[in-house]
Amino acid sequence: MKFSEAGTDSLLNELNHDGTDIVFTRIFSPVSEKYDVIVNESDYFVALVPKNNPLSRFEKIQVQDLRNESFLVLEGTISGTNPIIPILKKPNVQPRIMYEGQRIDLILEMLNEGMGVSVVMDKSFDLTNYPNIAVIPIIPKKSSQLAFIKRKGDMVPVVNLFWEFARNRT
Repeated sequence: MKFSEAGTDSLLNELNHDGTDIVFTRIFSPVSEKYDVIVNESDYFVALVPKNNPLSRFEKIQVQDLRNESFLVLEGTISGTNPIIPILKKPNVQPRIMYEGQRIDLILEMLNEGMGVSVVMDKSFDLTNYPNIAVIPIIPKKSSQLAFIKRKGDMVPVVNLFWEFARNRT
C-alpha cells in the first residue's frame, strides 16, 4: 500500500483514478453513495487568538467577530470544501491573509508572539508549549469528520484487509 498527503479537494478526485484505493480526509458533508466511508472522529472549528487580543476574553465568537483581524492559515484552508470560507468572504468580513503555510507549529509560534488569529479544527493542534494562545469555539458550530473513503466494489486483497482493519479500529 502507498500512503501520500494531498489537499482535501483533490483526494476524492484521486479515488476516480487507478492507483488510489483509499483516502483519509476531512469531510464536511456526506460523500457520494458510490463510496464506502469509515468515519474515524468528529471535529469542529475554533479560533486561535493571542491572549493579548481583546477577543481572547470571549467565551464563543462568530466568524464576523474576526472581520478586522489578520489571518494565519494552513495551506488548503482557503478551499471550496471548507464551509468557513463562504462566511469569511462575506463583504463585512474580508479576511486579510497575513500568512499561509503548511506547518501548524509556525502558526502557533506567531500567535504565541501576539500576531494575527487563526481558524482551525479543534483537534489539529497542541498548545502545550504555547501559553499565550486562547482557544475560542466558533458559533454556529461547524463540524467535520475525519474519514477513510474508498470506491465501492471489488478491491485487491490488501485494500480489503486494510479496510477491515480500519473498520475494526474505529
